Amino acid sequence: MANTGYPIKLKNQALGSLQNRTREKIKTTMIVAKLQDHIDGKCEMSSTQIQAARILLDRTVPVLKSYDIQAVTPDLKDVSHLSPQFLMSIVAGMDEDKQAKLVTPIDE
Repeated sequence: MANTGYPIKLKNQALGSLQNRTREKIKTTMIVAKLQDHIDGKCEMSSTQIQAARILLDRTVPVLKSYDIQAVTPDLKDVSHLSPQFLMSIVAGMDEDKQAKLVTPIDE
């Protein structure tokens, strides 16, 4: 069976991808360093340069956003009326016979 060279081609593609990611990280580091120098007053940058740096960083560094996640859980029950002892028995896995002997409502 003849060797098609296919595995070597895949290795070269993976190596190229790794090299591209490394180049992007180096460029990102250089942009951040330049912006830090500008903030520290070590060099001047025009507003166009700062905007260009921001655009390039947005392409290479993930933007952190906050999300409000709301779960729909229809099985929730109000347990504010239950005694702490009863709630702890549930957490401890006490069987229902022993739980029934506990005073469940706080009012009682």
